[in-house]
Parts: sequence; C-alpha cells; structure tokens
Amino acid sequence: MLDGKRRPALSSFGSTPEQKGNDAAGMMRWLLTYADLITLLLAFFVVMYGSSRVDVQRWQQVSQSLRAAFGIQAGGANIIGDAPGRSVIPLSAQDEAQFAAIVEQIRAYVAQAGLEGKITTSITPRGLVINLSDNILFDTGQADLKPDARAILDKLAGILLKIPNPVRVEGHTDNVPIHNDRYPSNWQLSTDRATNVVIYWIDKYHFPPARLSAAGYGEYRPLVPNDSDAHRARNRRVDIVVLKEALAQLEPGSTEEAPAAQAPSGF
Repeated sequence: MLDGKRRPALSSFGSTPEQKGNDAAGMMRWLLTYADLITLLLAFFVVMYGSSRVDVQRWQQVSQSLRAAFGIQAGGANIIGDAPGRSVIPLSAQDEAQFAAIVEQIRAYVAQAGLEGKITTSITPRGLVINLSDNILFDTGQADLKPDARAILDKLAGILLKIPNPVRVEGHTDNVPIHNDRYPSNWQLSTDRATNVVIYWIDKYHFPPARLSAAGYGEYRPLVPNDSDAHRARNRRVDIVVLKEALAQLEPGSTEEAPAAQAPSGF
C-alpha cells in the first residue's frame, strides 16, 4: 500500500546504498586496526631479534678472560695439575723452563740440607707450589721465624728473585683450635705466618713488594683430612705459590714497573 512517500531503492542484495556505504566504512576501520596490529607485531619481533644478537668477537674476549681467571680452558681434558677432570691452561714455554729450573735447584738444596719430606714442590693449576712444613719455620702456635728458617728463606729468595712471576705466600693450619695470648684463632696465626715470610724477604732482600702477597687460610684448605696426627702435620704448612704467566697477567696492578731486586750473593 502506497503511503505517498518515495521509498529508497534497494540493491540487489536487499540493502540500500546508505547501508552499503556504512558497511564499507566499517570494513575500512577493521582493516586499519588489523594493519596497526601487524605493524606492532613486526616491530616487536625486530626488536627481539636485534636484542638477541651477540657480538661474537666481544663474547670470545670475555670468555677467554673468564677462562684465564679460573685457570680453565674449553675441551674438558686435564692437561696439568692435581685436580682430576679439571681442564687448565697449559704452561707457557717460559713457565716450563723457569719452573723446571726452580724445582731442580730446590731438590738439590733439600738433599744437601737433609730436608726431605719437609720441602716439596708440585705443579698445580695456579703454577708452582713450594710446600714447607710449619715446624721448619715456626714453633708451635707461634709466627716468629725460627733461626734455622731464615737460611731456608734466604735460599728461596735467591731462587725466586731471578724470575718475574708474582709470588703468593699462604699460611695453613690444622683444625686444632688455638687460644693463646697472641692468637685467638687459626685465622690470625696462618695470616701472620705468611705475612712474616713476606716482610722478611722485603726487609732483607728488597724483594719487590708488588710481586708479593700474603694470605692466611686457617684450617680451611687442608691437603688431607685432619683425622690423624700425621695428617694434621701435613696440613700445617706454608705454601709459596709462584703464579704462572697466564694468571700473573690478571693480578691487580702491574709487576712490570716493580724495581728489580738484587739476588743474594752465592746463589
């Protein structure tokens, strides 16, 4: 029934041109939103990819520094040292020659002085370790050098002054508690013993202080369990550690600028 008004024409799909225009506008808004989402996702993945990339050369430099600091290398094979299964940086040719000469001199001195079992040497991941039993250097519970100890330290000074490597003196005790008027614990005793060795070398031979360091470990770095008198005697010691070249380069400060010291005459 006609009401006298003109009705809008219908499209072939049953919608008016106005409705069709509204649908097209809605479609365009949806496409814009979708395009924005895709652009944001693309930017996100580009950022993630860029942040995940590693500077290979820089990483290798950092990795090599860490290996040198911990005395290890990639590969897992044990090269030298007394730690089973632990891989270490091999000795340089200079280290091999120097350590071999030191070991030969010390063995000759030990045999001549009758100190077998009192002074030993070994190659460890850190370098050359000269192990001295505490009773040839100190009285029980004391850190003052015995008179006979000075002759031993004189000999070692004459040997070690000829090489450029840093030398670390480490004091160790057994697990028997100490409570005397001077030392309330093994920490103080072990540290004082190592320090007295260092001071003796500096005072008498002008050993470059920059090449020396002292450390005390108390009872906490034993060679063997403290379960017998013989084992406790082994753990009471002073270790003189001649650091190998690779680790010497990581020591604080520069040893190259240290003044040269004069080796004792007769060595």
